[in-house]
Amino acid sequence: MTIWMAKVMDFVCQLVKRRNKRSPKQPIMFQGRMREYNEAIEAKEADVRLKLAKKFIIRDHYIDAERRLKAVPPTEFYPILHEDGTWRYQTRFHAAEDPKTDT
Repeated sequence: MTIWMAKVMDFVCQLVKRRNKRSPKQPIMFQGRMREYNEAIEAKEADVRLKLAKKFIIRDHYIDAERRLKAVPPTEFYPILHEDGTWRYQTRFHAAEDPKTDT
């Protein structure tokens, strides 16, 4: 699924690039994850592209679950929303002070 999403995102970037060549006075500017993805295409970083596509799929899944199922992470697990838009759950390793547990 990640590879197919990456192909779709590649296609969207190609479409926008062609459209911007036709209309240079009013270019379409990417924002957020698509901007990062477009930069990864220009830098020819395939691994970064796949990671961004995976995060895009996960974020879309969260939005769909909230919208259709009214599902949110349970508060008893102390969910943490990261800056990339993914939910993580707090564990005892988050508060550990032992240097061996640092990742």
